[in-house]
This record gives sequence, C-alpha cells and structure tokens, in this order.
Amino acid sequence: MENGEWFGLVVYTMATWRVASLLVNEAGPWGVFQWLRERAGIEHDFSGEKTIIPDRFLAGLFSCVWCASLWAAAGWMIFDWFLPLLAVRVALVFALSAGAIWFQKRVE
Repeated sequence: MENGEWFGLVVYTMATWRVASLLVNEAGPWGVFQWLRERAGIEHDFSGEKTIIPDRFLAGLFSCVWCASLWAAAGWMIFDWFLPLLAVRVALVFALSAGAIWFQKRVE
C-alpha cells in the first residue's frame, strides 16, 4: 500500500468506529441518535437495568456497534466512490473526533 492508501484506511477506519458509536451509544446533537434508536423501537431503562431491543432490522443495527460499523463502512465506501475528496474530508472530522476521544480516555 502506498502512503496515501494507508492514510485513507486509517481515516475511514476511525470514522467508521466513530459513526457506529454515535448510532449505538450516544444521544448526539439535539438527541438525534437517541431519537433514531427510539424510532427503531429500542427502549432504554436509564437505571442501567434493562434495554428492550425488538427483533427488527433497524433495532439490531442501532443496538450493536459491530453491526452498525458494517453499514457505516459501506456508507463511507459509497461516498468515497462518488465524491472521494469530500468523503475523506468529512471522514477526517469523525476520525479526529475518535482520536480526541482516545486521548481523553488515556488521560482519565
């Protein structure tokens, strides 16, 4: 792999994790990701006791980082196919966010 290919691989990998984590674990800006999970039928008991996940495609997608990462990766690849320069720049925002989270976890 050439240097540019490694850079893209790292950026897209980190961006994929960040998007999957947002979809599954975080409320997001204005609660948009929490709202999406609720629309998918996922019910959270915020005491930490239980989460109800119906057996539906979107509920499965929004409840599992591993599952969400496959779809996020596919989205990045399609985006990159049609608009490569824009895709890598948008992905870089998510990758930098992932890097900042990684550093924050190390200093806590």
